[in-house]
Amino acid sequence: MIIRVISSAALMAHQIPLIPSNKWKEIIEYSALIDLRIYHCCIFVWVCSISENEETKKSCRQ
Repeated sequence: MIIRVISSAALMAHQIPLIPSNKWKEIIEYSALIDLRIYHCCIFVWVCSISENEETKKSCRQ
């Protein structure tokens, strides 16, 4: 997860002169939030796909 955040920030490194230094903290936090949401979605899909519990399957369908 941390590696993805660093790589996301590194992809934007060519824009360093264009972005004020006080904005970098926001950019890195936002990148981490997006990565965390993607991770949670992947885990949710995985749990739904392997679940044998009917209640879990119903909540996944909704």
